[in-house]
Amino acid sequence: MDDIKSTFSKSFIFGDKGKRRFMDPEKILNEVGLKIGKTVADLGCGTGFFVIPAAKILGPEGKIYAIDIQKLDLAEVEANARIFGFKNIEYLQGDLEKEGSTKIPDASLDFVIVSNVLSQTENDETVLLEAAKFLKPEGKFLLIDWEDTNTPFGPPREKRLSKDDALSLASSLGFSLEKETDAGMYHYGLVFSKN
Repeated sequence: MDDIKSTFSKSFIFGDKGKRRFMDPEKILNEVGLKIGKTVADLGCGTGFFVIPAAKILGPEGKIYAIDIQKLDLAEVEANARIFGFKNIEYLQGDLEKEGSTKIPDASLDFVIVSNVLSQTENDETVLLEAAKFLKPEGKFLLIDWEDTNTPFGPPREKRLSKDDALSLASSLGFSLEKETDAGMYHYGLVFSKN
Protein backbone atom coordinates (compact mmCIF):
# COMPACT_ATOMS: atom_id res chain seq x y z
CA MET A 1 0.00 0.00 0.00
CA ASP A 2 2.87 2.40 0.77
CA ASP A 3 4.18 1.89 -2.78
CA ILE A 4 0.76 2.81 -4.16
CA LYS A 5 0.61 5.93 -1.97
CA SER A 6 4.14 6.90 -2.99
CA THR A 7 3.38 6.44 -6.69
CA PHE A 8 0.07 8.23 -6.31
CA SER A 9 1.68 11.08 -4.38
CA LYS A 10 4.18 11.63 -7.18
CA SER A 11 1.49 11.56 -9.86
CA PHE A 12 -0.75 13.80 -7.77
CA ILE A 13 2.06 16.30 -7.22
CA PHE A 14 3.12 16.36 -10.85
CA GLY A 15 -0.34 15.74 -12.29
CA ASP A 16 -2.96 18.32 -13.11
CA LYS A 17 -0.62 19.48 -15.88
CA GLY A 18 2.03 20.46 -13.37
CA LYS A 19 -0.19 22.95 -11.53
CA ARG A 20 1.46 22.20 -8.21
CA ARG A 21 4.68 23.73 -9.48
CA PHE A 22 2.81 27.03 -9.75
CA MET A 23 0.25 26.83 -6.95
CA ASP A 24 0.28 25.02 -3.59
CA PRO A 25 -3.32 24.21 -2.58
CA GLU A 26 -2.55 23.09 0.97
CA LYS A 27 -0.55 26.24 1.66
CA ILE A 28 -3.33 28.42 0.24
CA LEU A 29 -6.03 26.67 2.27
CA ASN A 30 -4.02 27.06 5.47
CA GLU A 31 -3.33 30.74 4.72
CA VAL A 32 -7.01 31.51 4.19
CA GLY A 33 -7.95 29.89 7.48
CA LEU A 34 -9.51 26.55 6.57
CA LYS A 35 -9.82 24.63 9.84
CA ILE A 36 -10.52 21.15 11.09
CA GLY A 37 -14.19 20.23 11.43
CA LYS A 38 -15.59 22.75 8.93
CA THR A 39 -18.05 22.04 6.09
CA VAL A 40 -16.73 23.07 2.68
CA ALA A 41 -17.57 22.79 -1.03
CA ASP A 42 -15.23 22.95 -3.99
CA LEU A 43 -17.44 24.18 -6.84
CA GLY A 44 -16.04 22.95 -10.14
CA CYS A 45 -13.50 20.73 -8.40
CA GLY A 46 -12.15 19.05 -11.53
CA THR A 47 -9.83 16.20 -10.55
CA GLY A 48 -9.57 17.35 -6.94
CA PHE A 49 -6.66 19.79 -6.90
CA PHE A 50 -8.13 21.47 -3.78
CA VAL A 51 -10.43 18.64 -2.60
CA ILE A 52 -7.76 16.22 -1.40
CA PRO A 53 -5.72 18.85 0.51
CA ALA A 54 -8.95 20.26 2.01
CA ALA A 55 -10.07 16.79 3.13
CA LYS A 56 -6.72 16.39 4.88
CA ILE A 57 -7.01 19.75 6.68
CA LEU A 58 -10.68 19.24 7.65
CA GLY A 59 -10.05 15.86 9.22
CA PRO A 60 -12.74 13.26 9.89
CA GLU A 61 -14.80 15.83 11.81
CA GLY A 62 -15.14 17.98 8.69
CA LYS A 63 -16.75 17.46 5.30
CA ILE A 64 -16.08 18.62 1.77
CA TYR A 65 -18.45 18.44 -1.17
CA ALA A 66 -16.60 17.77 -4.42
CA ILE A 67 -18.81 19.22 -7.15
CA ASP A 68 -18.23 19.06 -10.87
CA ILE A 69 -20.21 18.65 -14.08
CA GLN A 70 -17.85 15.91 -15.32
CA LYS A 71 -18.52 12.39 -13.95
CA LEU A 72 -15.03 11.23 -14.91
CA ASP A 73 -13.40 13.99 -12.89
CA LEU A 74 -15.49 13.08 -9.85
CA ALA A 75 -14.57 9.41 -10.30
CA GLU A 76 -10.89 10.38 -10.29
CA VAL A 77 -11.32 12.42 -7.11
CA GLU A 78 -13.10 9.49 -5.47
CA ALA A 79 -10.38 7.03 -6.51
CA ASN A 80 -7.67 9.32 -5.16
CA ALA A 81 -9.56 9.82 -1.89
CA ARG A 82 -9.87 6.06 -1.44
CA ILE A 83 -6.10 5.65 -1.80
CA PHE A 84 -5.56 8.01 1.10
CA GLY A 85 -8.51 6.74 3.10
CA PHE A 86 -10.49 9.99 3.13
CA LYS A 87 -14.11 9.42 4.08
CA ASN A 88 -15.07 13.06 4.57
CA ILE A 89 -15.79 13.79 0.89
CA GLU A 90 -19.21 13.75 -0.78
CA TYR A 91 -19.26 13.68 -4.59
CA LEU A 92 -21.97 15.61 -6.40
CA GLN A 93 -22.44 16.06 -10.12
CA GLY A 94 -23.92 19.44 -10.95
CA ASP A 95 -23.87 22.27 -13.44
CA LEU A 96 -22.86 25.41 -11.55
CA GLU A 97 -24.49 27.58 -14.20
CA LYS A 98 -27.92 26.08 -13.41
CA GLU A 99 -29.34 27.27 -10.12
CA GLY A 100 -30.05 24.47 -7.67
CA SER A 101 -28.37 21.68 -9.62
CA THR A 102 -25.92 20.78 -6.84
CA LYS A 103 -28.42 19.85 -4.10
CA ILE A 104 -26.42 21.51 -1.31
CA PRO A 105 -28.66 22.93 1.42
CA ASP A 106 -28.76 26.72 1.63
CA ALA A 107 -26.66 28.38 4.36
CA SER A 108 -24.95 25.09 5.23
CA LEU A 109 -21.29 25.75 4.38
CA ASP A 110 -18.49 27.40 6.32
CA PHE A 111 -16.31 27.79 3.24
CA VAL A 112 -16.65 27.64 -0.55
CA ILE A 113 -13.79 27.23 -3.03
CA VAL A 114 -14.13 28.32 -6.67
CA SER A 115 -10.82 27.81 -8.43
CA ASN A 116 -10.20 28.17 -12.17
CA VAL A 117 -13.92 28.00 -12.87
CA LEU A 118 -14.94 31.49 -13.99
CA SER A 119 -12.54 31.33 -16.94
CA GLN A 120 -14.55 28.30 -18.13
CA THR A 121 -18.12 29.46 -17.56
CA GLU A 122 -20.47 31.63 -19.56
CA ASN A 123 -22.44 32.85 -16.54
CA ASP A 124 -20.05 33.89 -13.76
CA GLU A 125 -22.84 35.59 -11.83
CA THR A 126 -24.84 32.36 -11.41
CA VAL A 127 -21.77 30.52 -10.12
CA LEU A 128 -21.13 33.20 -7.49
CA LEU A 129 -24.81 33.38 -6.55
CA GLU A 130 -24.74 29.63 -5.90
CA ALA A 131 -21.67 30.12 -3.69
CA ALA A 132 -23.45 32.88 -1.76
CA LYS A 133 -26.57 30.75 -1.32
CA PHE A 134 -24.61 27.83 0.18
CA LEU A 135 -22.64 29.91 2.69
CA LYS A 136 -23.60 30.38 6.31
CA PRO A 137 -23.90 34.06 7.29
CA GLU A 138 -20.33 34.03 8.66
CA GLY A 139 -19.03 31.85 5.80
CA LYS A 140 -16.00 32.57 3.63
CA PHE A 141 -15.53 32.25 -0.11
CA LEU A 142 -12.17 31.67 -1.85
CA LEU A 143 -12.02 32.71 -5.49
CA ILE A 144 -8.95 31.79 -7.50
CA ASP A 145 -8.65 32.36 -11.21
CA TRP A 146 -6.24 33.25 -13.96
CA GLU A 147 -4.59 36.67 -14.04
CA ASP A 148 -5.61 38.74 -17.05
CA THR A 149 -2.12 38.65 -18.57
CA ASN A 150 -0.32 36.65 -21.19
CA THR A 151 0.81 33.33 -19.74
CA PRO A 152 2.59 30.38 -21.35
CA PHE A 153 -0.50 28.20 -20.81
CA GLY A 154 -4.04 28.42 -19.49
CA PRO A 155 -7.31 29.58 -21.01
CA PRO A 156 -7.37 32.22 -23.74
CA ARG A 157 -6.99 35.70 -22.30
CA GLU A 158 -10.41 36.80 -23.58
CA LYS A 159 -12.03 34.04 -21.42
CA ARG A 160 -10.39 35.29 -18.21
CA LEU A 161 -12.14 37.47 -15.66
CA SER A 162 -9.71 40.11 -14.43
CA LYS A 163 -9.15 40.53 -10.71
CA ASP A 164 -10.81 43.96 -10.84
CA ASP A 165 -13.86 42.54 -12.64
CA ALA A 166 -14.02 39.64 -10.15
CA LEU A 167 -13.92 42.11 -7.25
CA SER A 168 -16.65 44.22 -8.84
CA LEU A 169 -18.88 41.21 -9.58
CA ALA A 170 -18.46 39.74 -6.09
CA SER A 171 -19.20 43.11 -4.50
CA SER A 172 -22.36 43.53 -6.60
CA LEU A 173 -23.56 40.13 -5.33
CA GLY A 174 -23.11 40.93 -1.65
CA PHE A 175 -19.56 39.81 -0.94
CA SER A 176 -16.93 41.88 0.88
CA LEU A 177 -13.24 41.35 0.22
CA GLU A 178 -11.50 40.17 3.38
CA LYS A 179 -8.05 39.62 1.96
CA GLU A 180 -5.97 38.65 -1.02
CA THR A 181 -3.87 35.51 -0.93
CA ASP A 182 -0.88 34.39 -2.95
CA ALA A 183 -2.22 31.92 -5.50
CA GLY A 184 0.97 31.54 -7.50
CA MET A 185 2.48 33.45 -10.37
CA TYR A 186 -0.39 33.08 -12.86
CA HIS A 187 -3.44 33.43 -10.60
CA TYR A 188 -5.08 35.83 -8.20
CA GLY A 189 -6.62 34.67 -4.93
CA LEU A 190 -9.42 36.55 -3.18
CA VAL A 191 -11.15 35.70 0.09
CA PHE A 192 -14.64 37.12 0.58
CA SER A 193 -17.23 37.13 3.33
CA LYS A 194 -20.96 37.71 2.92
CA ASN A 195 -22.29 41.21 3.66
